[in-house]
Amino acid sequence: MRFRSTAVHLAACAALGLAAAPGAHAEGLLGKRYASALIGQVITGDSDLRDYDQTYLALEGRVNVPVTEHVDAGLRYGRETLDGSHNGVDLKETEQTFLGEATYHMPGHSERVDPFLRARAGLVRTRTEEDSASDTSNDLALGVAVGADIEVGERAAVAPELAYRVVDDNGELLAGAEANYWLSERAFLLAKAEYRSDQGDVGYFAGGGFHF
Repeated sequence: MRFRSTAVHLAACAALGLAAAPGAHAEGLLGKRYASALIGQVITGDSDLRDYDQTYLALEGRVNVPVTEHVDAGLRYGRETLDGSHNGVDLKETEQTFLGEATYHMPGHSERVDPFLRARAGLVRTRTEEDSASDTSNDLALGVAVGADIEVGERAAVAPELAYRVVDDNGELLAGAEANYWLSERAFLLAKAEYRSDQGDVGYFAGGGFHF
């Protein structure tokens, strides 16, 4: 597998808000019922892939629902596509990730800090098309993460997250940060950056979402 999906990604979060939604802790997204979408690019650290293209398109969608006061459940979908040519050889590689996740926000935190533990499990589907040949693989994906929503001022929160994930018996560390600005009590903007240790990939993303 040449690269990993953002959807397994386990990145760090930050949130800015004009008003916190019901059930929220601090100004982050923990404890909120929301849906969001991101689009961005990943600068690959894989020398073989860089011959075809140095960046590839990445998309991510997610839904989060609080189950109890300290537990959230969520779904994530990610898609990453590399499309390029090198020495007369055309290569297109598409990776889709389908994940379920559970997040436990630890009790006893301060009003401004909301630490959490997170677990994810799902499927990674990779399709590689090289000239006229193609191949598709389906692999189990598992991940764990630790982080915290940290409120910064009235409208902001930052939630650094460090994660470890395994796809097809290959493990890697991920670290990142996601920023989130509330336009109203319902709508917010998103921005995210992450680093992946396996190939040294760096990703940048932007998007938005809404509380429901």
